[in-house]
Amino acid sequence: MLGLVLEGGGAKGSYHAGAYKALAENNLIPDAVVGTSIGALNGALIAQGDWEKMVELWSEMSISKILDIDQKHIHSLQKKQFSWESFQYFATYLHRSLEEDGLDTSKIRKLLESIIDEDKLRNSSIDFGLVTVSISELKPYEVFKDDIPKGQLIDYLMASSNFPIFKRQVIDGKKFIDGGVYDNTPIDLLKNKGFDHIIVIRTHGLGINRSVDMKNVKITTIDSKDDLGGLLEFSKENCLQNLQLGYYDALKAIRPLHGRDYYFQPLNNEPYIIEKLLKMPESIVNEIAMKIGVNKEYSHARKVLEGIVPALADLVDAPKSASYEEILEFVCEEAAKKIPLNRFKIYTLTEMIEHIQSQYKPVSETLLQKWFALPMKNDLFRKAFKDQIINEVIMKVFQIQKDPPQ
Repeated sequence: MLGLVLEGGGAKGSYHAGAYKALAENNLIPDAVVGTSIGALNGALIAQGDWEKMVELWSEMSISKILDIDQKHIHSLQKKQFSWESFQYFATYLHRSLEEDGLDTSKIRKLLESIIDEDKLRNSSIDFGLVTVSISELKPYEVFKDDIPKGQLIDYLMASSNFPIFKRQVIDGKKFIDGGVYDNTPIDLLKNKGFDHIIVIRTHGLGINRSVDMKNVKITTIDSKDDLGGLLEFSKENCLQNLQLGYYDALKAIRPLHGRDYYFQPLNNEPYIIEKLLKMPESIVNEIAMKIGVNKEYSHARKVLEGIVPALADLVDAPKSASYEEILEFVCEEAAKKIPLNRFKIYTLTEMIEHIQSQYKPVSETLLQKWFALPMKNDLFRKAFKDQIINEVIMKVFQIQKDPPQ
């Protein structure tokens, strides 16, 4: 059985939406979805079969849709453009919230009432679970949809996502708080039900992640190396960025794709890559080898495979396990970031090189002349002239054909 876990994280939940879009397009529909906080809210939409509605919602998100707060002042706060007017606004807002025992959540409830269909969710073939904590009883609630009394689904969703700064959610006379204070990534809920493949979408939101024995369970993690923003950074710009990151990071996790900052469709053809590297003109190989301090007594092949490529691997901090193809991909990524080239597209290595070569601005002749005169055997010099070396390699060396053999 396939299960899906959505980690809590406030506005970072936009990442869930992008990631699930990729899963759905690849027919990876879970038998159950569980989540905490924003993970529970997104999970409910997935479970009731409305993931497109989830994506649409995050595409048009703003903090004013969920809190009774002026977007203008939030924007100035995010941009660190403080003003006396904004200071007075937030001081008054926080004072009123403290008097009322927390931020008003009526807008969140109204939004949930407009998008959550309790009957549809309960009749869905996808099971659904969430985590919240009763502070009245000092105990966690890990519940599935069949455990939630009819008519109280939205109450439990509100309870799971009840940030400490919000007014407490009350259910049957008990006060509840965000489930992240107990388990922000509730893998255990699915493991205890016998799920043998669990996809986990991480956001690294604030909260406790309980350790789980992963024995006999396949875990596929969708994660981002990028900063997904703050818990309350519900700006449209941030949410759209996270949607794209989630989508492509999910594709990387399930296909898989190569790359650290970009996304590559691997050739998985090392003999072809090596053949192309060895076919570089000897004059260019000798020129580059001299500039980066490769032993001039090496044969042509050794200069390329034991000299130039390892020096490039060091420049881009490639792991020792990296293939020749991956080293070239990392080199391309460094060059692509300087253009800059669109991240959110799946490239082949040859396509990436073609894009870079068509857009890369050559460095000045004066700077190149200074570089040529330096003793490049020294790693410190190599690092200092990293961009120039990569520029030279991309523009002159790796002229790999468009259509590799199948």
